Amino acid sequence: MKIPSWLLLIGMNLYPPLFWQGISVRRISRDYLAVDVVLRKALFNRNLAGTAFGGTIFSAADPFFSVMYWQALAHAGLDCESWLKASKINFIRPGSSRLRYEFRLKPADLDLVKSELAAHGKTEHWHQVQAIDRQGRLCAEAEMLCYVRLRNKS
Repeated sequence: MKIPSWLLLIGMNLYPPLFWQGISVRRISRDYLAVDVVLRKALFNRNLAGTAFGGTIFSAADPFFSVMYWQALAHAGLDCESWLKASKINFIRPGSSRLRYEFRLKPADLDLVKSELAAHGKTEHWHQVQAIDRQGRLCAEAEMLCYVRLRNKS
């Protein structure tokens, strides 16, 4: 299912698991190769130390690479499913201010996935995203393993 990037942006910002954690999608590029996300520190996502709860920091990194693959491939005419298969996060410093995430796929990433889907019907790829605070300091680094497969037409 193809979804226009502007409509997906609105939908993701209204999606309760993101909305109630203070996670907002600021931009989705038309080609789905770039997504910018902000995690606002708020009453509902603070830990006992007053900084952003680690689960919320991870939640802000969770769905986006899979959604980017799903929609970029849908707009290229491929009917696929994509989800996060595995992940790893390293917390480097407390998130004591707003955190910014910049998710990026390269056209070469998409070309590789397309060729592997054509050959095998499925593929897996690791991607990394960083959580950066207002002062430009690295607070967390997440690695995400995206699983993508062609849907069965039966």
